[in-house]
Amino acid sequence: MGTGTMYQTIMDLPLFKGVGEEHISTFLEKTRIEFKKYAAGEKIVNEGEEVKKLKFLLKGKIRLEFTTRNGEVTVSSLYEGHDVIGATRLFGIHPYYDGTITAETETSVMEFSKEKYLSLLGSDPIYILNFANLLSLYAQRIPETLRRFRRLGPERVIAEWVVLFTTQRNFGIRINGLESLEKSYGSEAVNIAIASLEEKGLARQDGKMLEIPDREALIEYVSDFEYKE
Repeated sequence: MGTGTMYQTIMDLPLFKGVGEEHISTFLEKTRIEFKKYAAGEKIVNEGEEVKKLKFLLKGKIRLEFTTRNGEVTVSSLYEGHDVIGATRLFGIHPYYDGTITAETETSVMEFSKEKYLSLLGSDPIYILNFANLLSLYAQRIPETLRRFRRLGPERVIAEWVVLFTTQRNFGIRINGLESLEKSYGSEAVNIAIASLEEKGLARQDGKMLEIPDREALIEYVSDFEYKE
C-alpha cells in the first residue's frame, strides 16, 4: 500500500474523519502501529478478551458472532469495509469484547494501544468529536430503533436480536437457537411466525438456523402493522 493510499485509507476510518494528511503524518510518526494480516477462518478477537488496543479493519471481510447471556442464541453476520473494532468497549465498566470476530477472507488490520489513543484524543478536538459521535451512534441507535417496534410475538424477538447484534452495514445475518423461541411461544406459534416471514422474503429457515436476507425490511415489518413492499 503506497503512502498516499495509506493516508486516504486511514482518513476514511470513523475515528479519523475530517483529519488532514498533516495530522495523519504526525500520528504515524509518533505512534507505534502494527499492521496484521489474518487468513480466512483465523480469529481476530475472542469474546471476553480485554480491549487493550484499537483495531481498524483496512481490507477484507469479517464475521462477527455474538451469543446471548444464557448461551441459547447466537447471532452472526458479515461486515466488509473500513471500520474500527473495539472502540465502544475501550473504556467503561466492561472493557472486554462482547463477541468473537473471525476473518471471513484474507483480512488486513491496523492496531495501536489504548494509551496511544488517549494521547491522540488530547492532541486535537477533532479526535474527541469523532469518538463522541461514534459512542453516541452506538448508544442511541438501539433504543431509537426498538421504540418503533409495535408488533409482538416471535417476529419481534427475532428483530430485537438483529438490532442488538448487527448494524445497517452488516449482511449475511444468521440466527442459531430457535429452540429458545419455542420455549417461550411454543413450536406452533414459532413455525407460523417464521412461515409468515419466509412468505414475505424476510427470512429463510434451515433447521434451527434462520437467515435474514434484508435487515431493514425485517425492522420495518415489526415497526408497522402492515408490511410495505
